[in-house]
Amino acid sequence: MLTIGLIISVIFVAAIIIGVVTGIQPRKNDTEDINVGEIYYYQTPPEHIAEDQNGIMYADDELLVVSRGNVSKREIEELARKYDASIVGFIEVTGDYQWKINHDCTHDELKELVYELNNSPLVDSASLNYYCLIDISGKTISEIQYGKKWKKDLKNPTDVAGSSWGVEAINAPEAWNFMNEHKAEIKPIKVGVIDNGFEEKHKDLPFTQIFYNDPYKNATRSERKKLGEHGTHVTGTFAADGTNKKGICGVYPYAKEGGLYAASCENGNRQYYENNSVNGNIISAKVCFAELILRNVKVINWSYGWG
Repeated sequence: MLTIGLIISVIFVAAIIIGVVTGIQPRKNDTEDINVGEIYYYQTPPEHIAEDQNGIMYADDELLVVSRGNVSKREIEELARKYDASIVGFIEVTGDYQWKINHDCTHDELKELVYELNNSPLVDSASLNYYCLIDISGKTISEIQYGKKWKKDLKNPTDVAGSSWGVEAINAPEAWNFMNEHKAEIKPIKVGVIDNGFEEKHKDLPFTQIFYNDPYKNATRSERKKLGEHGTHVTGTFAADGTNKKGICGVYPYAKEGGLYAASCENGNRQYYENNSVNGNIISAKVCFAELILRNVKVINWSYGWG
């Protein structure tokens, strides 16, 4: 238990940046292919994101349905057809479905459908696909100072104003030393990040796999800068490679050996706002968590502000 406590105390800190640290031993990445079943979802077009009288955002032609155990996809498809709906999103292992209604519905009509579905023997729960604004402000990775300054500062644990004081405060270097001394019996774990988007080929971020990153990947440099590259920044804080000399070292610098996974739940239409926010919704969040959890990712960092 002491071992687990030391490791987890390091992993869960999500706001600490440090410099290149020597002595972190590389280990082989033995990431295996895992069959997680069908997972997909539909990005709601901006014109179908509405607000109710209380200002709560929702998709005006969608419903989310969770089936009861042992209910097949075919049964849910048949149920959807009765309501003139089609399945546009699906998480197989949990029985989560995203329905798109094929005719115009008022907010009250959608709520009535939700009520009916919640009384169906096939359905465990039903709801609207609610939306919210996600705060994605933050420094870009290029704005973080790194190199000799960080390494030198790490040697002065009494300097509370120093760049690496945070990791010293949680005894991160001691935890790294502990892992290195017991590397024969301690296996690095899989870690993951859910955020707006990720720079896939960043030299200091050893991604194993990234999901739903296309809108960010295809964005222009100016669009990325407007977003703040929050996902790249947070991933560096959390799990930057500790085995090279290319920049900072993450709070958990063993991600290269255990596996680093990421999922982007940014709005697929790349709708930017002056307050550095994008649209997030229930089904995209479920899908992102499913992609990571079903691959046995042990710790997931989600550092958003929700409006």
